[in-house]
Amino acid sequence: MEANGPKTALRMAGRLVVLLVGLIWAAAAIGKLVAPADDQAWISEFPQWVVSGVTLSEAVAAGLIFAGLARFGLALGMVLVLSFLGVLVISPPDAGQSCGCAGAAIISTSPADLAAHLFTFAGLHLLAVVSLPRRQGRLEKASGFLQPAG
Repeated sequence: MEANGPKTALRMAGRLVVLLVGLIWAAAAIGKLVAPADDQAWISEFPQWVVSGVTLSEAVAAGLIFAGLARFGLALGMVLVLSFLGVLVISPPDAGQSCGCAGAAIISTSPADLAAHLFTFAGLHLLAVVSLPRRQGRLEKASGFLQPAG
């Protein structure tokens, strides 16, 4: 294997993680649009304008990721994940109540399942951010600051 082989493989794996996060956000938005949750779902407890805003934000996060603006899409995605966590703390779903987070798809809202989903999804976001190529800031480019001697 050539010298760039492992580095190239890691870069490709990172791109796949970023793509996976984008696909999850797209699926969540499309699920709410195509097959909305029933009136018994947890999401139905919130005003329609909130649900519409979240759906639009999910679609924008996916769109940014797919448009090559992954840093912005992942940042918006983390805001959505953290907001979801805050709402869960403030207004948790009833025991056995479906989430409605992906439309009519049944997603368990047991505390253990929600914690597993949140940690996994937040972890995917962090892994995706870490896998993105490092960009130099304007100050670093202009002054040569923190650039290796070459």
